[in-house]
Amino acid sequence: MGVFGCASGATVAGKRYARRVSVTMSIYVVLVFGAALYVKHFSPHGWLLYFWALLPAIPVIAMIGVMGRYLQEEKDEYLRMLTVRSLLVGTTVLIGTLVVNDFLRSFANGGALPPFVGYVLFFIAFGAAQAVQTLRNRVGGDD
Repeated sequence: MGVFGCASGATVAGKRYARRVSVTMSIYVVLVFGAALYVKHFSPHGWLLYFWALLPAIPVIAMIGVMGRYLQEEKDEYLRMLTVRSLLVGTTVLIGTLVVNDFLRSFANGGALPPFVGYVLFFIAFGAAQAVQTLRNRVGGDD
């Protein structure tokens, strides 16, 4: 498995996916650090603060498009199925976490989750699902 769990080296679509992920995440890193530095040093207010706060979200949202494009371009049905399963696991963990947290906040006056927990949990679950599937699907030498 390659970058973010997909079979990036196995197929043409996988190689394109790996390249797109690399570009998207590079842009993300630049925007996160750039926005943080700008806000820290220039203390913008109003719409400018919202602009800098939302700017790093663009490549995160773009990752959804990158994954969708991979699924559209991947010709290998098996690899596509593994990726879809992993996306479902990540989505289940993310939504489950948000729902549990929302009920805890509503009924037990629980606190909000720290920033970016959902994003991190989604990709950890996505990657773990890819790893588990890869380990489960290994075939012995004679099989």
